[in-house]
Parts: sequence; structure tokens; C-alpha cells
Amino acid sequence: MIYVGIDIGGTNIKTGIFDSDFNIISKTSCPFPKGQTSERICEIIREETMKLMRESGKDYDEIAAAGAAVPGSIDSAGEVVINAHNLGFNNTPLKKQLSDCFPGKTIVL
Repeated sequence: MIYVGIDIGGTNIKTGIFDSDFNIISKTSCPFPKGQTSERICEIIREETMKLMRESGKDYDEIAAAGAAVPGSIDSAGEVVINAHNLGFNNTPLKKQLSDCFPGKTIVL
């Protein structure tokens, strides 16, 4: 199984894929796309992840789960970014948006 780690920061979005022992298989970083919607940012995260998967010879079906971190507060259910001011995320349903980009996969904020 493969795990996806996502660090959404105000400067960069860092994405990595990890094996079942949480060893890094591959990682990347891209500039945070200021002025874009959170939906578009999730699409960029998927694009970057799929690029890493292809380059590593891994399949989408191998992804067990993805975890994302943001510099802000998240609701107690772990679904909505209440406020991540530097990202422009306010009451953003990030878990659902990531789930839409990674159908069938467990998403954790």
C-alpha cells in the first residue's frame, strides 16, 4: 500500500508518497497557487500526486490513504478548515474536496 502526505503551505505545496513502513518513495514541491480556488488547489495536488505515482511505477489502486496538513484551524470532525488565513481557506470543506479528487480513498486532515 502507498500513503500520500500533503503539506499545504502559504508558499509551497509539498507532496510525498510513502510505502507501508512510511519510507519516502518520492516527493515534490510546487508553489502555492495564490488566487486559485480550494477546488483547483486540490486538483493540483492530485496532478502532482499522480505524477509522482507514474514516475515511481505505482498505481492509483495502491493508495491506501492521504493525509493533509494546513497552517490553520480545523473543525473537530476533521473535515472543514475553519481558518487558514494565509491560504485563503475560511470554512473550506477541504476533506470533501480532496475526497472528490481522490475517489475511494481515505482522507485525513
